Order: sequence, then structure tokens, then C-alpha cells
Amino acid sequence: MRQVMLAALALALAGCVETSAPPPVQMAPLPEAGSPVSPGTAAANFVGVVRRMEPVIEQECLARRARTNCDFRIVVDDRPGQPPNAYQTLDSAGRPIIAFTLPLIAEARNADELAFVMGHEAAHHI
Repeated sequence: MRQVMLAALALALAGCVETSAPPPVQMAPLPEAGSPVSPGTAAANFVGVVRRMEPVIEQECLARRARTNCDFRIVVDDRPGQPPNAYQTLDSAGRPIIAFTLPLIAEARNADELAFVMGHEAAHHI
């Protein structure tokens, strides 16, 4: 009896909302973990992410923390021997800095991974 009532409720609610599903999104397969990305692709991914993300993270910072310095500076930490890493810090004037090590840029499988890391580091400041 309970199953019949639940089925009837589901059918009744189904008429209240649009039930057509959006077309599936075709996504390119990710390279396997550890697969190298060409240096040109890695650099293009990083530059593209900085161009897209910097204005967005600055806008979000201002919306949430209006009295905070939200003029992010995005840099590459090219010191030799660094592991894949990113971090957020402040310069001596209080300007937020998001730094990516070269190994992280090189090992990111796509731009989405770099964008995720940048958003994560910006969130530390915000």
C-alpha cells in the first residue's frame, strides 16, 4: 500500500515540473594521472586560467570582504626543487598573492584543475 501511495505521489509531482533532461555534455577524457602535459599546453592552461579567474576572484573578494585588499597578484614560484604546490600569502603592503609552483602547473591535467586550485587559494584570503 505504501509503495502505491509513493508511486501516486511521484506521478502527481511529475506533472508539476518540466521533466525533459538537458542533452548530455560531451567531455573530453582526462589524461591519466601522471600523464605529462606538453609544456606549451601547461603554459596556455595557466595563462588562460589567470585571465578568466583573476577578475572573478577579485569581484567575489570585494563582494564578501569590502574592506580587504582584493587586488590579487598571481605569480609563478620558479625556485628549483619545489614540489607541486600552490599557496596564498600577502606582500609587505598587504596585497594578496597566489603562487603556483612550476611542477604544479606542469602536472595539472587541464585548466579546470588549475582553476580549482586558484579558487581554493583565493578562498584562504577571502
